[in-house]
Amino acid sequence: MALAREHANSAPRADQRGLAFNLHQDFSTENVEELLCLLVVMSSLGGARRYEFLDDAQLIMIDEIPGVAVAAPAVVFRVFPADDNWMAYLRRGRTAFGNARIGRSRHQTVPLIQCNLFAMNASVDSHDTNVKRQFFRHTLATLAYRAEKAFRNAPTGFAEFQAGHEVRTPGQIVAHMGDLLDWALSIAVGQQTWHDATPLAWDREVDRFFAALKKFDDFLASGEPVEADLEKLFQGPIADALTHVGQIAMLRRMAEAQVKGENFYRAAIETGRVGREQAQPRKEF
Repeated sequence: MALAREHANSAPRADQRGLAFNLHQDFSTENVEELLCLLVVMSSLGGARRYEFLDDAQLIMIDEIPGVAVAAPAVVFRVFPADDNWMAYLRRGRTAFGNARIGRSRHQTVPLIQCNLFAMNASVDSHDTNVKRQFFRHTLATLAYRAEKAFRNAPTGFAEFQAGHEVRTPGQIVAHMGDLLDWALSIAVGQQTWHDATPLAWDREVDRFFAALKKFDDFLASGEPVEADLEKLFQGPIADALTHVGQIAMLRRMAEAQVKGENFYRAAIETGRVGREQAQPRKEF
């Protein structure tokens, strides 16, 4: 078992018949309730090294034992030691689909192990990737909440407010924020493109910003592969957009249309809510 990684297709029996199964691919991506549940017999888990449960394992189906080499299963509920007593456990009803007791067999020093293994995709990093993606989407929801607060009830003519020589107007800043989100999506799909949009009227530009934000969030929610590091996407376009939200709030103060402060820790920000319709503030000051 310690060298199991070296054998891509194990052959524990010379007279094996049947097909080798690869659960690493499409079996585990849809219909969780209907995933294949297989009884697996292991020689020993003692030397498996880092829980390589199914490397060089054997798949038991009726009287045929085809060799399989699987990176990770769809769902595994129980694992039994492969000794002379495994059939006895089956006869007593304590199968891979029943209640396995924790104990030791007379031929094995390895205890029976109850596994609650949920590996929907065989990639070791898939769970971490999903966590990152969900956190990134929450960041987009945070951007939407803060931006909507800064944009809300802007006074007439604010889009053209001029704070100083060669300083961007609020309308130009919001147009740039929409460009940033378009750019972020183009990076995520692997076709990086930058476009300087001509600023629209204030309400139309704000609508464009939220439309671009929703399009980006919808892409992340779809599960399609992201062709860039999420960390890079955050440190570039998203962090830039958050900075510009602060600029809009500062310009509102300069234009004597101050935005109230808020305890954003208590704000009702929800992943996926990235439009103009945001929750009411819970604590402003």
